[in-house]
Amino acid sequence: MRALAKAISCVIMGTALLALLSCSEGSVGLSRFEGLEQRVNRYYQVEQSGDWEAAYSFHTPAYRQSVPKEKFVTEMKRDDTGWKLLSFKITSVREKEGKVNLKVTFVVIPPASHFQGQIPAGVKIGELEIEDESIWVRMNGEWYCYTPGTRVHLPMNAPLVYQ
Repeated sequence: MRALAKAISCVIMGTALLALLSCSEGSVGLSRFEGLEQRVNRYYQVEQSGDWEAAYSFHTPAYRQSVPKEKFVTEMKRDDTGWKLLSFKITSVREKEGKVNLKVTFVVIPPASHFQGQIPAGVKIGELEIEDESIWVRMNGEWYCYTPGTRVHLPMNAPLVYQ
């Protein structure tokens, strides 16, 4: 009886461990795509710092041929004014039609103007969690951002150029 209880206990612990591991950050499946996780993380770090010139270089060559760098930088600076990207986390990965689609959860602090006057003066704005899709494509051995997600306030991140 004692051996049976111990075996059941081991099965339960093993199942719990598998469930825990399946929820861990590394389990979303990015490791299948060599170099993608580092590239995505670098891109959002660049966005977080507001370095829109560097962010522009992550977009596909076709996007960069269609959208002048100066326009991108100017529009992104304007659209990002008052927003603060606190964190981002890739929650799922799916390959579709030669692209890698990532679900990303962003934690941001929006400016009061985002709420269009619905927030009483003096009230502090808290964090918002936004889920968005980021799509990446590998070209000539390098990962490029097809769209990093618009998160409501960054329309220049939309895939303006379709390949």
